[in-house]
This record gives sequence, C-alpha cells and structure tokens, in this order.
Amino acid sequence: MILEDYIKHNATFIHTDSFDVSGSARQRAVLRGQLANFLHMQRLITNRADPMLQALYNASRGVSLGEATQPPGLGETAHIEAHCHAEIQFERDIKTMVICQDEADESDAQTSKLHTRTPDRWPAPRSFTAASSASTRSLPAARNRSL
Repeated sequence: MILEDYIKHNATFIHTDSFDVSGSARQRAVLRGQLANFLHMQRLITNRADPMLQALYNASRGVSLGEATQPPGLGETAHIEAHCHAEIQFERDIKTMVICQDEADESDAQTSKLHTRTPDRWPAPRSFTAASSASTRSLPAARNRSL
C-alpha cells in the first residue's frame, strides 16, 4: 500500500518488523529511540541492517529484483514498517496498492477449499488475474476498493 504524501507527516517508521521485537523492557525502550518520522528519516539509515541499505540504494537507482520478492541478504520480515497515527480513508489516503500475484493465487486456492467444504459460509473465490506475467502489479487505489 502506498500512502498519499500528506499521510506520511502523521506517521512513524521503524527499520524492522515490530512483531520481531522481543527482549527486556530496556531493549524495547531502545527501540523507541530508533523510530523515525517524516522529518527524521536518518534514524532508518542509522539503525538498518547493511543489506537493507544496499536494497534501498538499488531501489533508488531502479534496479529490479527480477523474480525475487525480497532483496538478497534480508530475512522474510525485513522491511520498513510505517505506523499511521490517524484514520485512513481508503479512497482518500491510499495512492496505490501493490498486489502480489502469488499471494492472490494462494488466497484463491485456500478460499476454494473452504468453499468446497462449506459453500453456504464461504463464497466462491473471485479470481484476480494479472494483466501481465509480472509477479506483482500496482493499481490505482480507486480500482481496488471493490477487491
């Protein structure tokens, strides 16, 4: 999900998945000092893992990952996480949605299994077919409201 620029002013960002954070209260307190906001993005650069900085640099230069869904050297949950501190209205505040075709296909498969077992509870899956062979695609948010 790509937010409209004005939403980013009312958000904080962290260099890791917040669910990955564990440890003592002291270790969690240190994380508070690592939160970035729109005016202090340097905290993301300072606290990130080296492969994440390389991935950010490559992305800024338009380097493609090809078929990979995650840059090499990063774990499954390595990403920059945003915490929005305001109500988000989909049609107003979301600029673009990026949908992974593999995840959409897996969701359809799971929904089909549930529909087969209990059709009165689970509707038939609505297939989401990409227009190209790319593994992800971006759509304007207004088109995604019905998904």
